[in-house]
Amino acid sequence: MIHLFPANGISDIAYTELIKFLSPHSVTSFTYPPLNDRELQLPTPLNWNYFDQGIDKQFTSLTNGIGIGHSLGGTLLLNNALKNPSRWKTIFIVEPALFSKWINMTYKFVRFLKLEDFTHPMIRVTKPRREFFDSKETTFKRWRNRHVFSFLSDASLKYYIDASLIECDKGYQLRFPKNWECEIYRNMCSLDPFIWENLPNLKSNLIVIGGESSNTFFESARRRLKKQSVDFIAIPNTSHLLPFETPLALSRIILKHL
Repeated sequence: MIHLFPANGISDIAYTELIKFLSPHSVTSFTYPPLNDRELQLPTPLNWNYFDQGIDKQFTSLTNGIGIGHSLGGTLLLNNALKNPSRWKTIFIVEPALFSKWINMTYKFVRFLKLEDFTHPMIRVTKPRREFFDSKETTFKRWRNRHVFSFLSDASLKYYIDASLIECDKGYQLRFPKNWECEIYRNMCSLDPFIWENLPNLKSNLIVIGGESSNTFFESARRRLKKQSVDFIAIPNTSHLLPFETPLALSRIILKHL
């Protein structure tokens, strides 16, 4: 059994092709609570430890597990492996949302001045994002032309849209509420100090996979993770959306290390 930890607010539907390529291994996923209940209220305050507690609840009895984490999911999985040495035998960290000490310190200053809404690139993109859509077909035509999805095949993009939208009275709406997504971005770096301090003590086998043209997984974080990894791979012609862009190549890396 392989356990998948998706990116911020992404349903595991988006990873359908990767999951198919990992056959005959079964894959189960950690689900962010608002994906099951869009009316769920935001905790006050919210931090990434909220999700770590959910992981603990779901995987209480797991030992020697295999985990794959993408973006926020990668950071959450690595954090959980450090806190639970016997739970995870091997972890694959793909494009983790994990940043250098300098970025951590800078962001503390940004949060102190309450400037996140003006300076955080993902909050600035997410807040004005369209919430309702007429159909998946028109959404596909619109998103197909976006640069961010240029490395995705048509099939991968359709799975990504299926993961992103849910049917409603107005047609379709975003599956994951924007206020949750923004609040998670607002709390970036909250797990980083613990991870960097304890990374040398990691007991799990660590395999790190990065996108060649990532706008999230920076060189400073790559260097630090590389020192602790069993293997470190950068896949050409990929971005932060690597699992949706090259699911076959990623599956081969994963299967090689199982």
